[in-house]
Amino acid sequence: MGITRLSRAVLYTVIFFLFTSCNWFVKKGGEVNRSLLMYMAVTSNLSTSINVNLSDVKNSPFVPEYFDIKKGSGDVLLVMEHREKDIPRLKRFYRNEFGEVVEEILQEYEGRSSIEPELLHEVLVYANTIFPAKESGILFSSHGTGWIPEGYYSNPSAVKSFGQIDKKEMDVKEMAAAIPDKYSYIIMDACLMGSVEVAYEMKEKVEYMLLSPTEIMAAGFPYGDVIEQVFYAEGAVQSRLSSIAASYYEFYADEGSGGGTISLIKSSELAGLADAVRSIISADSDKIATLNMSKLQPYFRGSIRHWFYDLTDFMENISSDSDRLARYNAAIGKAVVVKYSTDKFLSVPIHTYSGLSTYIPNPTNTYLDAYYRTLAWNGAVQMLK
Repeated sequence: MGITRLSRAVLYTVIFFLFTSCNWFVKKGGEVNRSLLMYMAVTSNLSTSINVNLSDVKNSPFVPEYFDIKKGSGDVLLVMEHREKDIPRLKRFYRNEFGEVVEEILQEYEGRSSIEPELLHEVLVYANTIFPAKESGILFSSHGTGWIPEGYYSNPSAVKSFGQIDKKEMDVKEMAAAIPDKYSYIIMDACLMGSVEVAYEMKEKVEYMLLSPTEIMAAGFPYGDVIEQVFYAEGAVQSRLSSIAASYYEFYADEGSGGGTISLIKSSELAGLADAVRSIISADSDKIATLNMSKLQPYFRGSIRHWFYDLTDFMENISSDSDRLARYNAAIGKAVVVKYSTDKFLSVPIHTYSGLSTYIPNPTNTYLDAYYRTLAWNGAVQMLK
């Protein structure tokens, strides 16, 4: 049996840490309370916006102070920054004794790409080994196309997907497989990642996910508020992520901002949501082919790329069984713990908002349907057999 590229990367990572453990494994006494890794794949058309995001981080008074983990405890902010035509660099941001934010380069990855699942895995293992934290989160920042296979969103006529560097993307299944541990939360500053398919693919790797079913404006998240809630605010993870969601909504609530949608997903409730959806699908799958798609709530713009619809609108349009719908509504209410939406996102009015998008196989798309069958969500709900 052959060994996969990701499996090989895992093996090499283990070997690396075996031979360097004397330098990197933490001595007893020091610990990280909260950690955040900002994983940023910066294409040229996002460069200006991400520069502003990083500036907001550096100007925040809540960037953690430096501490030596072998001697004490504290919080850690890491930034994996990869710009097109440059090498990926893993940095630690910290505030020195003069209150200045210092960027300490921890690793450089010559000849590598942040879009490689193998490098994502390597970076996360490295960070977790050096800075094992009680509460750990990842913020992914780049382009995104939800669960759609690599290259398909930009060219639907052609026969992965987070990020974009040098026209390469990362398949969401490979992305989930590359995450080595279960994180406290993941924030996706990337378009269209708030689909039930993405959330379900990630559910074993994270407790909470902050995602947007629509595209995200280039300005992204309010990063100053993110840093404050991650490192300064008190309360449980769910409460602090809810505050970030509220800040995101307020950031885009003003007319002329473009608008936005945001949802906080609790991973442990997604299995119950899948059970409720499967119950409706098994009884009413024959109605999918006759749906009037123009009456469903879309999360896409234009006449193409129509692969993102509101999950609740879908369920309510194929089922009239009150018991099944009541079970579904209870399940999604537990899975989507917080949701915000402006009245419209750019040209798309938001009339119905469940907090999660879904694919609907109508009309038949042979290529996408075949790929969709490989997703964990489809395996759970059996929409396509």
